Amino acid sequence: MAQALLPSARVRPRGGAGSRKEAGIDEVTPVVERAMALYEGTGPVDAPTFEVVDPLTDIAAVLGHEPRMLTMDVPCGLQDRNPAAYGSCSFRNLRPVLDEAGHGECKTNGGKMHVSLDRILVAIAGRDDDDPDEGRGED
Repeated sequence: MAQALLPSARVRPRGGAGSRKEAGIDEVTPVVERAMALYEGTGPVDAPTFEVVDPLTDIAAVLGHEPRMLTMDVPCGLQDRNPAAYGSCSFRNLRPVLDEAGHGECKTNGGKMHVSLDRILVAIAGRDDDDPDEGRGED
Protein backbone atom coordinates (compact mmCIF):
# COMPACT_ATOMS: atom_id res chain seq x y z
CA MET A 1 0.00 0.00 0.00
CA ALA A 2 2.80 2.45 0.89
CA GLN A 3 4.55 1.72 -2.39
CA ALA A 4 1.57 3.04 -4.32
CA LEU A 5 2.14 6.49 -2.75
CA LEU A 6 5.73 6.73 -3.96
CA PRO A 7 6.37 7.92 -7.50
CA SER A 8 7.77 5.28 -9.73
CA ALA A 9 11.43 5.84 -10.49
CA ARG A 10 12.86 4.86 -13.81
CA VAL A 11 16.41 3.74 -13.53
CA ARG A 12 18.59 4.00 -16.59
CA PRO A 13 21.63 1.79 -16.76
CA ARG A 14 24.96 3.63 -17.00
CA GLY A 15 26.31 3.86 -20.50
CA GLY A 16 23.10 2.51 -21.93
CA ALA A 17 20.61 4.20 -24.17
CA GLY A 18 20.23 7.88 -23.36
CA SER A 19 23.69 8.34 -21.84
CA ARG A 20 25.55 11.62 -22.34
CA LYS A 21 28.23 9.97 -24.42
CA GLU A 22 25.72 8.72 -26.92
CA ALA A 23 24.10 12.16 -26.99
CA GLY A 24 27.43 13.63 -28.14
CA ILE A 25 28.19 15.49 -24.89
CA ASP A 26 31.86 15.32 -23.98
CA GLU A 27 32.41 16.40 -20.37
CA VAL A 28 35.96 15.17 -19.94
CA THR A 29 37.83 16.97 -22.73
CA PRO A 30 37.25 20.55 -21.43
CA VAL A 31 38.47 19.53 -17.98
CA VAL A 32 41.59 17.90 -19.39
CA GLU A 33 42.29 20.92 -21.62
CA ARG A 34 42.04 23.33 -18.67
CA ALA A 35 44.29 21.12 -16.56
CA MET A 36 46.91 20.89 -19.31
CA ALA A 37 46.82 24.67 -19.87
CA LEU A 38 47.41 25.28 -16.17
CA TYR A 39 50.17 22.67 -16.11
CA GLU A 40 51.90 24.30 -19.07
CA GLY A 41 51.44 27.77 -17.61
CA THR A 42 49.34 29.08 -20.46
CA GLY A 43 45.92 28.90 -18.85
CA PRO A 44 44.28 31.55 -16.75
CA VAL A 45 44.81 31.30 -13.05
CA ASP A 46 41.94 32.81 -11.14
CA ALA A 47 43.64 33.05 -7.78
CA PRO A 48 41.75 34.98 -5.15
CA THR A 49 43.18 38.35 -4.26
CA PHE A 50 43.29 39.53 -0.69
CA GLU A 51 43.48 43.08 0.50
CA VAL A 52 45.62 43.80 3.51
CA VAL A 53 43.39 45.26 6.19
CA ASP A 54 44.92 48.04 8.28
CA PRO A 55 42.37 49.28 10.80
CA LEU A 56 44.22 52.51 11.63
CA THR A 57 44.52 53.69 8.04
CA ASP A 58 40.93 52.62 7.42
CA ILE A 59 39.78 54.62 10.47
CA ALA A 60 41.74 57.63 9.18
CA ALA A 61 40.06 57.23 5.79
CA VAL A 62 36.63 57.04 7.42
CA LEU A 63 37.35 60.23 9.35
CA GLY A 64 38.53 61.92 6.16
CA HIS A 65 39.06 65.61 6.87
CA GLU A 66 36.91 65.62 10.01
CA PRO A 67 39.01 66.33 13.12
CA ARG A 68 36.88 63.89 15.14
CA MET A 69 33.91 61.59 14.81
CA LEU A 70 31.58 59.96 17.30
CA THR A 71 33.06 56.58 18.23
CA MET A 72 29.74 54.87 17.61
CA ASP A 73 29.73 56.15 13.99
CA VAL A 74 33.19 54.80 13.10
CA PRO A 75 32.17 51.09 12.82
CA CYS A 76 29.43 52.06 10.35
CA GLY A 77 31.98 53.94 8.24
CA LEU A 78 34.34 50.96 8.34
CA GLN A 79 31.54 48.64 7.24
CA ASP A 80 30.71 50.95 4.33
CA ARG A 81 34.38 51.15 3.36
CA ASN A 82 35.09 47.39 3.40
CA PRO A 83 32.07 45.17 4.13
CA ALA A 84 34.07 41.96 3.79
CA ALA A 85 36.59 42.91 6.47
CA TYR A 86 34.43 45.00 8.78
CA GLY A 87 30.98 43.51 8.27
CA SER A 88 30.58 42.62 11.93
CA CYS A 89 32.60 45.52 13.34
CA SER A 90 31.25 47.13 16.49
CA PHE A 91 32.51 49.30 19.32
CA ARG A 92 33.71 46.13 21.03
CA ASN A 93 36.03 45.42 18.09
CA LEU A 94 37.07 49.05 17.73
CA ARG A 95 38.01 49.72 21.33
CA PRO A 96 41.02 47.30 21.46
CA VAL A 97 42.38 48.79 18.22
CA LEU A 98 42.15 52.30 19.65
CA ASP A 99 43.69 51.20 22.97
CA GLU A 100 46.59 49.44 21.23
CA ALA A 101 47.22 52.57 19.17
CA GLY A 102 47.40 54.65 22.34
CA HIS A 103 44.36 56.70 21.36
CA GLY A 104 42.98 56.90 24.88
CA GLU A 105 39.59 58.37 25.72
CA CYS A 106 38.53 61.42 23.78
CA LYS A 107 35.42 63.11 25.13
CA THR A 108 34.04 66.44 24.06
CA ASN A 109 31.40 68.64 25.56
CA GLY A 110 28.42 66.48 26.29
CA GLY A 111 30.66 63.62 27.41
CA LYS A 112 30.33 61.65 24.19
CA MET A 113 33.24 59.46 23.07
CA HIS A 114 35.00 60.54 19.88
CA VAL A 115 37.80 59.23 17.71
CA SER A 116 40.37 61.91 16.99
CA LEU A 117 41.98 62.09 13.56
CA ASP A 118 45.11 63.67 15.04
CA ARG A 119 45.56 60.80 17.50
CA ILE A 120 45.05 58.22 14.75
CA LEU A 121 47.61 59.93 12.50
CA VAL A 122 50.12 60.12 15.39
CA ALA A 123 49.62 56.38 16.00
CA ILE A 124 50.19 55.62 12.30
CA ALA A 125 53.33 57.79 12.25
CA GLY A 126 54.61 56.16 15.45
CA ARG A 127 54.02 52.73 14.01
CA ASP A 128 55.91 53.66 10.85
CA ASP A 129 58.83 54.92 12.98
CA ASP A 130 58.93 51.60 14.83
CA ASP A 131 59.28 49.60 11.58
CA PRO A 132 62.12 47.11 12.27
CA ASP A 133 63.12 46.86 8.60
CA GLU A 134 63.67 50.59 8.30
CA GLY A 135 67.21 51.89 8.67
CA ARG A 136 68.93 48.58 8.11
CA GLY A 137 72.12 48.74 6.14
CA GLU A 138 73.45 46.06 3.86
CA ASP A 139 75.31 43.27 5.64
